[in-house]
Amino acid sequence: VGSGEVVSHGQASGSHFVAVTNNPAGGVSIYKWNGTSGRYEPDNTVDIATHIGATFSEVSSVAIDPRNTGIGVAAVQLQSPSHTFLANDEDGASIGSQTIQISAPVVGKVVFFNIETGAILSDQDAGYHPDMVTIGANGYCAVANEGEYAWSGNENIVPQAGASEFNSFQQPGSVSIYDLTAATIASLDAGGSGSAP
Repeated sequence: VGSGEVVSHGQASGSHFVAVTNNPAGGVSIYKWNGTSGRYEPDNTVDIATHIGATFSEVSSVAIDPRNTGIGVAAVQLQSPSHTFLANDEDGASIGSQTIQISAPVVGKVVFFNIETGAILSDQDAGYHPDMVTIGANGYCAVANEGEYAWSGNENIVPQAGASEFNSFQQPGSVSIYDLTAATIASLDAGGSGSAP
């Protein structure tokens, strides 16, 4: 795995699967249990980077439906815009215009996929900076949207206007809820269930 961080286990069609976040591979790698070898082996990849396109940043979390529907979901962060500002160095001396990425003001996505094939079924808007995602036994999917402060500071670069310069970029944290109680592979693939209130 290129950058495995979050792992989720689930079943579909009587087989056991593990989904792992793997951004160098496009988003999520799927492994399937091989009873002969006694281990999980690479099975397919969910190429979320290609699906989202140029605004893709990273998959931050992944979960498999515990109800054995074969549905997986990934929380996806999108690229934030750049902001140019006048800055000082750590000693207060001006270092002119600097350009940084603002971390918060772009809403992310949740992407639903088929764990058996890696096919992407649908995507929905999430909140700002989506991070952890989970699917409960009741069929509801929840995503924690961290929001995060747009300017986290840097010991070498200080905005001349202070952190207040970034206040207009601040966005709230939130939780997005998706109703998957009636969702199936077929209904998500057709653009049915999976919307957030």
